[in-house]
Amino acid sequence: MLPITFFGRSQLGIKCNRILPNRRFCLTSLNSSPKNLNAVVVRSGETTEKPMKVVLPEKNYVDTFSFIRVNPENSLQTELDGAFLLAQEKFIKDLSLDVQLESEEQASLYRQLNFESSTRAYAAEKYRSQLEKLQQKKISANLRPADALSIYWFAQVEPRIREEQERFRKDQFAPKRKHYGPVITRLSSDRLAVITMYEILAHCFARPAGETVTALAMSIANAVKAELNYEKFKVDPKSLRRLQQSGPVTANRINKHSGPLLSDSEKWPSVVSANVGAFLLRSFIDTATVPNFISDLKSTEIEGKHLLNQIQSKNTTKAFIHEYSRDKKKRIGVILMDKRVATFVANAHQAREFLDARHLPMVVRPTEWKGIKQGAYIHPATQVSLMRLKSSMQVPDLKTNERNLVDIFHGLDLLSQVRWKINQDMFKIVKDAWNAGGGIADLPSRKDLPLPEKPQGEDGNSKAIKRWYYLFKKTEHHNKDLHSLRCDTSLKLKVAEEFLHEPKIYFPHNVDFRGRCYPIPPHLNHMGSDLCRGLLTFTEAKPLGERGLYWLMIQIANLKGVDKVPLSEREEFTRKNLDQVLDSARRPLDGNKWWLHSEDPWQTLATCIELAHALSSSEPTKYSSHLPIHQDGSCNGLQHYAALGGDYLGALSVNLIPSDRPQDVYSGVAELVKKRVDVDAENGVPIAKKLKGKIERKIVKQTVMTSVYGVTFVGAREQIKNALKEKKVFSEDSDLNAASMYLAKKTFDALSEMFLGARKIMSWLTDCAKLISKTGQTVSWLTPLALPVVQPYTRPAWKQVKTVVQTISLPSEKKEPVLCVDT
Repeated sequence: MLPITFFGRSQLGIKCNRILPNRRFCLTSLNSSPKNLNAVVVRSGETTEKPMKVVLPEKNYVDTFSFIRVNPENSLQTELDGAFLLAQEKFIKDLSLDVQLESEEQASLYRQLNFESSTRAYAAEKYRSQLEKLQQKKISANLRPADALSIYWFAQVEPRIREEQERFRKDQFAPKRKHYGPVITRLSSDRLAVITMYEILAHCFARPAGETVTALAMSIANAVKAELNYEKFKVDPKSLRRLQQSGPVTANRINKHSGPLLSDSEKWPSVVSANVGAFLLRSFIDTATVPNFISDLKSTEIEGKHLLNQIQSKNTTKAFIHEYSRDKKKRIGVILMDKRVATFVANAHQAREFLDARHLPMVVRPTEWKGIKQGAYIHPATQVSLMRLKSSMQVPDLKTNERNLVDIFHGLDLLSQVRWKINQDMFKIVKDAWNAGGGIADLPSRKDLPLPEKPQGEDGNSKAIKRWYYLFKKTEHHNKDLHSLRCDTSLKLKVAEEFLHEPKIYFPHNVDFRGRCYPIPPHLNHMGSDLCRGLLTFTEAKPLGERGLYWLMIQIANLKGVDKVPLSEREEFTRKNLDQVLDSARRPLDGNKWWLHSEDPWQTLATCIELAHALSSSEPTKYSSHLPIHQDGSCNGLQHYAALGGDYLGALSVNLIPSDRPQDVYSGVAELVKKRVDVDAENGVPIAKKLKGKIERKIVKQTVMTSVYGVTFVGAREQIKNALKEKKVFSEDSDLNAASMYLAKKTFDALSEMFLGARKIMSWLTDCAKLISKTGQTVSWLTPLALPVVQPYTRPAWKQVKTVVQTISLPSEKKEPVLCVDT
């Protein structure tokens, strides 16, 4: 029997030694529903080989599928999104084929396909699970597909409610409006429209088979009542605090706790609730329509702005249907979604299933970039874009200039082809520390802080209760942050464990909208946190030589913070602390833990271990090392500005001018800030007195670093506030806020003094941006590598309609570019 070879891409070849006659089987396509593939192979007759084109929907290329056919009348046909899914394990098991992978490279390719498949499968499963939970809680109306529909329907429903409000104001004694009229005029028409849409969507998504009219009307009325009752809490801080302490602020909880705040005339009889709910429900059902073609929209056309263009379309159908069903002997009114709405929502959710897919490192060499959507990963369904776009404004220029991006493609390919592997020694240490409870280096503690106990016998408005509530919320917030950090650490370790025994891994790269290169896998990469960098080494080892051994010692000094002295002194520092280095390598978790007292402890430990291995070998200079030595410029943005602006003091501080010792711009700025604080303290400025002697390099570092990227005063204030909080300079938030505002101003003043020319250039760029934005355009340019860059900053032309349980953003006519130059 002749063997048959399936080819997905030219790289993949899987031999199967058994030919299956007249067998029908199913392939799972990861970005669409399962599709049937008819394979008809006859074992007798004359054999010929013929390539067949496989049609890939919405793809720019066509794969070749080689097969053996026996009879000219028989053919193998399929329309499959990604024909090389034939290589998947499930497919092979289902067919019971005898598979022989021809090489180690093909085995890696096989594993890579499984990794990519599992990534998307996990993302889809996670989204579906979250959607199911939200639907059960009747809050799935918050999701993006529902948002798109809400924006569309709001433009139809809100005018109807507004007209009815105006009719009531003109004729308040009309019998049919006497129950609901006084209520609906107490809220704006846009808030009533949002409340109505939210309740109807939440119920109908939770019960696709239909929701009763009574349940919907009473739910709408309950939400409107809560909206009005919440106004009472706003003017009664004591009651509002009790409400917030009782749990999540929901409509039911508001109405339950509002009783003591309402007069008898403000309490609704059931007839009012029924009439309010019925009127709003009817207003929605009568006016909300849906374009007949909505279920055919592509995933890229599901946003509200696309639907708004169809408001005037006559080719529409009512979005919801009022029908009757029988329950025993009674007729019950039921509201159903039109099937087009249900199909649109299902398609929209399916389109969003993979948006949160978290890409993994690769075990085969990434595909070379050939276009803005062709490169990196192998599977067409896991393809990523060349650029991480923040706005669709950049897409046309990017497509137009695609053929000129060869240098960008080549640079990304070179970065993507660097081979890495997991440092197994470091992984074991990190895992042991994590299993022991964390709380070491940047590993978060695996235990929450205990919540403070509420004082007994205290009045609800006493200082003790207020203090307890403040500490309770602060501790609760800290524990939530801990939970988030634990999840992040678990993901990093899970990815590291997944690839622990891989001989080589790759990090495919793409660029952000400014053209800066980043690894695509988010959780574990060589540009990540100290933990990530400590867990990674190069696959290829090289003998250290004299210079390599020297740089290992420099690396330890740098990581320990001894990086502002000449290189010879850094080497001497490591030699003096060699006993501590060896102790760290041999007993990392139960020794002196010298490595732990550095800014980047995990990288320090990895370097200690590598140096210990080298020194314990017979010839240290011939020891083959895998360890990467990270090096960085001295605040690259300020280096460029200092050079352009001719700032001597600034250039000196960022090491553009030779000096006896390395300069540190962050320390320089901190020193200038410190002098200003000392002067203010002597002049009696209260906050300066509290800050005297507490100004450190790290407090101003982030603000200095981001100053060249257009950080605002508000952003700088938050950066400094976080640094002060981390250093635990103040215990009270009031001092923290005042100090962060004060230091943000002093930091900007110091930067202006050191980088006078740079500040002038920034001002010039700002003036340019003002002139450009006045024309209605955004700031844009073409880089020397032909990459089009567009500043995607516009002032949102949306208005927000806020209710107690839901906020909806509605588009207005235009967007205006905002003044922003981000380099």
